[in-house]
Parts: sequence; structure tokens; C-alpha cells
Amino acid sequence: MIDAHQNVVARYAYEPFRRVFSMSGPPRRWSGSFRVATAGLVVIFLIIGGAYFWLLHPWIAPKTAIFCDRWSMSGNNFEVWQIKNVEVLEPFATGLFIRCATDQWLVVCLDHQDYYKPEIELREEGTLVHVTHRGNHIGALETKTQTFRRTKGGQIVTMVPIRGAPPGNWWITP
Repeated sequence: MIDAHQNVVARYAYEPFRRVFSMSGPPRRWSGSFRVATAGLVVIFLIIGGAYFWLLHPWIAPKTAIFCDRWSMSGNNFEVWQIKNVEVLEPFATGLFIRCATDQWLVVCLDHQDYYKPEIELREEGTLVHVTHRGNHIGALETKTQTFRRTKGGQIVTMVPIRGAPPGNWWITP
């Protein structure tokens, strides 16, 4: 009785696995729908990978400065610059520059791992300048005290002076 039971278990439980993992027998052909689905997944993967590759711009040399945008509000000048990080597949660091009545340029690092040419908008409200990064409010710049308050965590960052005009040697950690 045990031998018959073992034969039944071996036949129905182990036989399908032996067929799948066996290298003997005729080669199996993929069905047409499986080939189309696999080709579709490969195309989707290439599109997503290509879009990500494009955002990083690895062909730009490290430490290259890129001008993004410029604003003028209430006698203050604002500029956004990016610098390519040292690693080839690392994204960009984004800095916001401001020049007040002192004629000295100040900088704050908005993001040290940012994509190429981000959408940054400035909106003035009294002495505050609200900074929006890709549609998200990331902080407010107080022009009188020359400080930047981040929305996330409420951290107050004092802006750092640079020599000359932007981008200068501005790389600072956020």
C-alpha cells in the first residue's frame, strides 16, 4: 500500500517539476503572446531607463555650472544655478542666489541631489520670498535677515556670501 501511495505522489507531485527542470526533450517554443508581452516589458524598461538617464545628464562634466533662471523683485536679484556633482551618475546640486542692497551675492543650497533644470518658482509676499520646487513649497527666504527657512523640519539656514557673481565657488552642503 505504501508503494502505491509513493507512486501516486511521485507521479502527480514531482513529475511536473521534473519536466520543467529537465534539459532533455525537444526545445520549448514561446507562444506568440508571451513574446509580445516580453517585448513590451523590454520596451517599457528601456523608456523608463532612458528617461532616468536623461534626467541625470551623465555626459556633462563634473563641477560644471549651469544657469537655470533669474528673477528681480523689490530691488533684489535672484538666480538659480546648478552644479554637476562629482560622480558621473550623481545628479545636480541646486543653489539659490540673492543680491540685496549690499551688492554682495549670497547663496543657499536648495537640493544636493536634484535633476537637470528643475522647475523653481519664486513668489514675493512682503519681505518673504516663497520658493517652490517642482510644485512643492520647500521654504521661504527672509530678505531682511537674509535667512532661508525650510518647510520640512523648519530648519533656518543662514545664506553664505560668495566672491564675485554667481555661480562662483558656491558648493556648500545643505
